[in-house]
Amino acid sequence: MYKPDVLQLNCRALSENKINYIMSEFVDNDQYCKTMNFICICETWFQQSCTDELPTYFNNFVLGTHFSRSSHKGGGVGIWHRAGLQVKPIDLSAFCLEKHIEICCLCWHPSPRDKVLLISLYRSPSPVGNFDTFLQNLNDVLNFLHKPGYKILLNGDFNVDPRRDVLEYTNLIHLLSTFNLRMIIKEATRLNNTLDHLYVNYENCGQHLILDNCISDHRSILFQSNISANLLPEEKHSKLMRKYYLENINNFKQAIGNINWRKLHQCADIDEAYQLFYNEFQYHFNIHFPLKKVRFTRLSHKWVSDEVRKSSHNLRDLFMLTKKYPELSEIYTAKKQKHFLLLKNSKRRYYQSQVANSSNVSKTVWSIVRNVSNANHGHQKLSLNINNKIVSNPNQLANNFNDYFCKIAQLLVQKSSHSHIANHSVKFRNNFTLALFPFSEEELCLLIGTKLKNKYSAGNDEIPPALIKKIASALGKPLAILVNLSFASGKFPSQLKTSNIIPIYKKGDPSDMENYRPISLSSVFSKIFEYCYLDRLQSFAARFNLISSNQFGFQPKKSTTGALHSFYNRLVSYIDKGQYPVGIFCDLTKAFDCVNVDKLMCKLDRCGVRGLAHKWLESFLKNRKQKVVIDYCNNGVRESYLSQEAVVDIGVPQGSVLGPVLFLFYMNDIHLHLDEEAHCILYADDTSLLISDEWDKSLENICNKNLSQLYDWFSSNSLTLSEKKSNFIRFRHLQSNVQNIALTFNQYKLQEATSTKFLGLHIDAHLNWQVHCTNIVNKLNRTNYLFRNLRTIFTLPQLIPIYHASVASIIRYGICLWGPSPYSRCVFLSQKRIIRTLANIRKFDSCRGFFKKHKILTLTGLYIFEICQYIYVNSNKMVKSKDIHQYNIRGNDNLRPHFTKTKIGINSPSNLGIKIYNHLPHIIRNCRQLSIFKEKLYLFLVDKCHYDISEYFTV
Repeated sequence: MYKPDVLQLNCRALSENKINYIMSEFVDNDQYCKTMNFICICETWFQQSCTDELPTYFNNFVLGTHFSRSSHKGGGVGIWHRAGLQVKPIDLSAFCLEKHIEICCLCWHPSPRDKVLLISLYRSPSPVGNFDTFLQNLNDVLNFLHKPGYKILLNGDFNVDPRRDVLEYTNLIHLLSTFNLRMIIKEATRLNNTLDHLYVNYENCGQHLILDNCISDHRSILFQSNISANLLPEEKHSKLMRKYYLENINNFKQAIGNINWRKLHQCADIDEAYQLFYNEFQYHFNIHFPLKKVRFTRLSHKWVSDEVRKSSHNLRDLFMLTKKYPELSEIYTAKKQKHFLLLKNSKRRYYQSQVANSSNVSKTVWSIVRNVSNANHGHQKLSLNINNKIVSNPNQLANNFNDYFCKIAQLLVQKSSHSHIANHSVKFRNNFTLALFPFSEEELCLLIGTKLKNKYSAGNDEIPPALIKKIASALGKPLAILVNLSFASGKFPSQLKTSNIIPIYKKGDPSDMENYRPISLSSVFSKIFEYCYLDRLQSFAARFNLISSNQFGFQPKKSTTGALHSFYNRLVSYIDKGQYPVGIFCDLTKAFDCVNVDKLMCKLDRCGVRGLAHKWLESFLKNRKQKVVIDYCNNGVRESYLSQEAVVDIGVPQGSVLGPVLFLFYMNDIHLHLDEEAHCILYADDTSLLISDEWDKSLENICNKNLSQLYDWFSSNSLTLSEKKSNFIRFRHLQSNVQNIALTFNQYKLQEATSTKFLGLHIDAHLNWQVHCTNIVNKLNRTNYLFRNLRTIFTLPQLIPIYHASVASIIRYGICLWGPSPYSRCVFLSQKRIIRTLANIRKFDSCRGFFKKHKILTLTGLYIFEICQYIYVNSNKMVKSKDIHQYNIRGNDNLRPHFTKTKIGINSPSNLGIKIYNHLPHIIRNCRQLSIFKEKLYLFLVDKCHYDISEYFTV
């Protein structure tokens, strides 16, 4: 049911008649009267000299705070609250400038856990109201008001329309996102413009309603804050868990090491041998790690010490005394300040002690970071809308999810497979055959130590990988026997074919099953068997170059960065030739789940996976089972509910070790069914084509021909293209005029886009990287808000690693391509803004000293660091000056940039990157090892601390 509690409107002079209208329409209206708590009005037109005559209430409402003009007519803003609410006005008059920014604020504590700041403002339209002044003062206001844990509702008449005032609105959004504030209103609020805005910094806010009224040309906004809905105490619950203490692990390791595994040698069947091993293992596992009930209480403030409680009690007593003895007010004020400082220090000491006493400092720090960043997120019970019925029973939910995950892939396969499409076969055949050489005990222990992750998430056997890593030496012998028996018999243990599926919510309606992603958890012992097979398969594939060079996914020494460089370098070469290439970006629907196992085995057979290797892999892929797991709190006890087992006949198991690599073999021949003009870039199932031609008409024909061939290949391999998510871009110069082309995929007209997300980068038609830089700025602004909260908890040395993980990593990705863009300047400004937040540096103080002292690279430094690495690694493919002439000149060892005629080519990695590399000191360029080169380059860039690429070339 819709329950609005905030009303916001611009009334252009709050006269008696308009007051009566508001009372009749909202305050005394039966639909809203029980829930309405606040009324925020812009353009009250009150004068500061007449404040005594202000109407202080609508019926049962009190004027809590306001700003009224003293030098000019009009304007003004006020907030009325329901009588009886415990609110406190915050004086913002120092930040108000008539016409430019008029703002007021109420602080409300609806419960001990919830603290709310309700801010209302008015700004005159440009050019009367200076936007830069408004933005600066708004930033100062939010910095002044910012306190961790406070919920903020910011509303008012901003006189900025997102569609009309694009630049002003973008700058406004960039500022507000640094305080985690996001826009709620998208509808027009005055004629066709959205001039009235509403921003919040918390999740799970309710609906809003835009209504016409008879007292203003601005529409009224009714908003449901949902703050009062969050007043219930957090749920206490318990859960059965296993505790992995060091002493228990050592005792368990000794017990496993004392077992005589001679019986395993006597087993001829792998299922029998594995069951014997598992029974012994599980017996000791349950003894040393029994299930125990662990109680959880969400958001318990453990940092509230006895000292804090005593101080709070004394402060309350002193407050009561000040009512009797006003002369104690100064003592009370001083005591209150000391108490607030004690709260801050107590909280910091608590988190610091957690870090100091932790055996895994990094894990503890990131656990605290997650808690701080998700402070407003609570656990919600899952419910689904199935056939217009709400289902919340955990057993039903688990079974419904399992049915959906199994059937969706089958429906997609039926939709994509067409009998009239010929099965695409390739004449290629590798005459060599994969041999599954046995594993030694030492080799298996090494594999476990290097491949398994330190995670405690487990499959249906409840055995975590982190435990197996710690006792690997005791398990080496029995596991080597099992793996070798499995390889020799060509059979995968049937007990390990069952996986647990966890539905993970993505986005959209949480009651719709389509908005959940299945995450598979298989047994850790299954992963060990898979890693052993993968070791042999990858060595075989590398020896005979079985994986296409166009494929960049799930392979050693290959990554998305390599795919991006391959795509971009070819794209630049086309543009340098005066052509306007087309990039086609394909999105496949649930590609891993739709793999036809029989076709995959045929492709692997042609690659050399035959005999026992073929038999073992077929045993691994067929007759697999899965169960969906739903965590549910029932009467205070959190339990896991399992669905019935379902047999899975298609697809490669997601969450498995072998699944991604097997998918590469499935996609391996796709490029062989396309024309030579189509340059295909693959990263697992991400398929992109780059096609170019001198003439628009022939380019359109070539594109459509290859799309037709692509459709045939997808159909014959049971894969489905998501037509709505796929698109194409016509790359061109900003001033170029190109004819429109129409591309179709199975009679569906592909959408032409001006930008698209390609392997994590937002690439645009003009290659100016504006969209991508804006996206990075938005991410960094949200991170800036996080650091505002973290700096009250962590010390600066603890914040630096968090910076590198959450800021530098975002900036670093793909910077070789977008780094030279003029729009990267806004990214650098966001980076400096975070540094100022991190170190509490004032606005006009330089950050350069902080960058140097803490060895942090600026955006320019990161660009030079990454581009020089790229050139260093690929320098053997490039031409030096001495290779094209015999003269003994100073620049003989310099690399030769590629000749280019366009600005895009000048800024490309193969051109600008070479110029930057040539400018490095010889002591760095002459390093023989990459690790030494990176170390010296990093220290050089930290010392220079370049703010711009021009600084680098002038040094």
